Amino acid sequence: MIDPAVSSRGKVRQQTAGLKLEEIAIIVLFLTVTLDNLNLTGHASMTGTDITPAKLATLVALGFWIGRGLLTKDPRLFSTIFNNPTSFFIGAFIAISMLSIINVTYQQPVPGAPSPWVLVARRVSYFLLYCVVISVVRNRKVLEYALLALVIGGIATCLAGTYEMITGEQFLKAIPTGREVLVTTKIGAVRVQGLESDADVQATFLVFGLAFLLYFFYRSSSWQKMGFFILVILYVANIIATGARGAWVGLGLILLLYFLLLNDPRKWKVFGISCLLALVVFVALTLNPNTITLEKLKLGVSPATQQRVGWILMGWEMVKDHPFLGIGTAGFPNSWYRYFPVASSMLPNRPLDCVNGYMKVWAENGTIGLLIFLLLLFSVLFEVWSVSRRIPQADGKTLGIAVLIAYAAILWTLAVFPVLDGKYMWLSIGLCIAYSNIFRQGTTEKKSTSEEIHRWEN
Repeated sequence: MIDPAVSSRGKVRQQTAGLKLEEIAIIVLFLTVTLDNLNLTGHASMTGTDITPAKLATLVALGFWIGRGLLTKDPRLFSTIFNNPTSFFIGAFIAISMLSIINVTYQQPVPGAPSPWVLVARRVSYFLLYCVVISVVRNRKVLEYALLALVIGGIATCLAGTYEMITGEQFLKAIPTGREVLVTTKIGAVRVQGLESDADVQATFLVFGLAFLLYFFYRSSSWQKMGFFILVILYVANIIATGARGAWVGLGLILLLYFLLLNDPRKWKVFGISCLLALVVFVALTLNPNTITLEKLKLGVSPATQQRVGWILMGWEMVKDHPFLGIGTAGFPNSWYRYFPVASSMLPNRPLDCVNGYMKVWAENGTIGLLIFLLLLFSVLFEVWSVSRRIPQADGKTLGIAVLIAYAAILWTLAVFPVLDGKYMWLSIGLCIAYSNIFRQGTTEKKSTSEEIHRWEN
């Protein structure tokens, strides 16, 4: 008689022996995720319709996923979407985004501000991206390959940021498809943005990617650690050089959470070395006249902080006027001039979108929209935590900690950077649910296998 445990292990090896086309496509998608500003047509635009390596990789992954589902008629490729509450909350959030547009009573469209329906369409596209990630990433090997591709793909934007640190000039400016948006301060220093659209988006990616980079550094062999160590320095230097203090806090948050969550007797030593490394890199960058570390350390309330407070004050007035369904998706910039007097001393007299994602949702989609959004975010935390706490360290707990810390970093950046309608938040949610699906299935299989062995022995 065949031992069920041996049979189960054989099935696992057989399932993970090779990569399917859609799995290769999803890995390429993570590899090219930072290349969303390199327009392959040779003409840059701000409409979001550029043909970029990241968009092509997304379309290819989506095509392979749908194609395999239609050809094989395998219900598991699509049923994964509906086996968790997060998908339901995303659908509800998109629905409330539409409903708030229909309910809106006042908006004055301004040039450059996104159309409400364009913003809804973007959220639908990110929902499709989420569906592809959780449906295709179905085993640990593909998940770790995707995360490693994300980390390696970040090298390109880090090198572009390093070029900006050294020269003080925008990297994409030298490319025909580049956008001339590099922020320069009064003393000539720059906020590096690498291959991203601005420094805050660059900071968001680097904080998000660093959580996974530290995972690979922790899990790697001795000779591999040297390569990952160089990457850590590159990531940390670029985080500091963005001049985004929210990213600096995010860096500290990542180190603190690893220290608190890892069950490793060496963590005191590792935590101390990590903090010392970050301090050394920070001090080294202050010697570079092209970086703005010293300017950001000056005491007093900065204009950026004033703007964030001003956005909250404006948002609160919008909530008071439209408490249930909000002022309408994309209504924050399009209702700017109506609410600007509330915070006129803190904000420039031109329409700006709110970077605080929580306040933006509350103002635009009302209290109902905010509650749905918070339930969505909490459901992701619950999915990862409930799975990772039940599995042994060797079976993926450390990977779960990395996914959880990366998601926590996104939750923090959502309050200080324009993350809400960007790809990194939705990729993070997809990775969390993919991890939950993979390891929940693993713990279920182990339980059923042990029960089979028990019955067989009796």
